[in-house]
Amino acid sequence: MKRLLIVVMLISFALPFIGCAIQPKKIKTESQKDRAVVFSEVKEEKQIPIGFTDVIIKASIKTHEEGFYWFEPKKSMHGKSEYPFILNIDGQVLTWKVDGKKEDIPPYDEQGNKNFEAGLGIKYILDKKIRLAGGSHSIILKLPAEKLATKMEIVLKADRCHVLEFKPFYKHHKQHATTFLCTIAGYNVFLDGKFMVVWNRKS
Repeated sequence: MKRLLIVVMLISFALPFIGCAIQPKKIKTESQKDRAVVFSEVKEEKQIPIGFTDVIIKASIKTHEEGFYWFEPKKSMHGKSEYPFILNIDGQVLTWKVDGKKEDIPPYDEQGNKNFEAGLGIKYILDKKIRLAGGSHSIILKLPAEKLATKMEIVLKADRCHVLEFKPFYKHHKQHATTFLCTIAGYNVFLDGKFMVVWNRKS
């Protein structure tokens, strides 16, 4: 009887600590389950639901071919077959891996403007459509391979389709002037053709 009483007392003493150990995992699971979906990729042409909007995301980057710089780390994504783009909207994250295509274009365009992506390299073009509720949103486009994040606050009108375009600009080098060979510096962003105020940050 005395031994049974000791066992009961030990179990009673240990229960609060067991509960504390289990509780964080339970909370984490519930919070993940209840997390709202902010946006989703649209792969088929469907009518936009009332109160929602479709946004076509366009972004690109051109890099040199793999092995162009002999001292570049092997883990570099420059010139590889795929290149990652990460989209974060209000905390929800989606990663796309875009196929690269070899591109060699002249130094000037048809209007005589200098082309900063002139020359032989690998071009990665992101062109996706997403759907989300109309209204205010915080959007971040990340290039993890460049440690670059382009952030903006945006207001999207519901019941219509928008185009959000990220146009790259590149670093300047004395020997190369401004060129994709000096890697990307950031993005200029346009919503339906209108310039947006954004923050380009490298970590």
